[in-house]
Amino acid sequence: MKKIAVFVALLLLVIPASAQLVITRTKEDPIEKEKTVSTSFVDFRAYTENGFFVSTDAFPGQFTPLGSLEIRVDPKTTKNPDRKRTSDPIYIVEEVNVQELLNIAVEAAKEKGADGLTNLKITTVRMTEGEIAFSVPVKYYIISGLCIRRS
Repeated sequence: MKKIAVFVALLLLVIPASAQLVITRTKEDPIEKEKTVSTSFVDFRAYTENGFFVSTDAFPGQFTPLGSLEIRVDPKTTKNPDRKRTSDPIYIVEEVNVQELLNIAVEAAKEKGADGLTNLKITTVRMTEGEIAFSVPVKYYIISGLCIRRS
């Protein structure tokens, strides 16, 4: 009878654990790594050379404000096809390139009739403490700015 009780207890522990997501990394986990330097450059030239004004600051000249733009981009999340161990992430979250996010914003502003986008801000919203971390701890991206028509 004791063996049956131990077996049932183990079975109850294993079944829920196999259905839960695996936490691969939390904020508190120490990570050993080498010193790295990362540089990011968002190239506005493709837009400005074609007459579309893009800036992270306010437009210095005369303009007509068309409206405030806010876009949320949720990255694609897929099951990890290479998962072999329980410590491997269950899901892989796509990284979205900043230049692609800028292109989404410019195209959306053009659809609203704008020839400029000022106060541009691109924010990466990451997983917070206590949430499950995937291979890339990105929840979503927010792009915001003011759509303008220059005078």
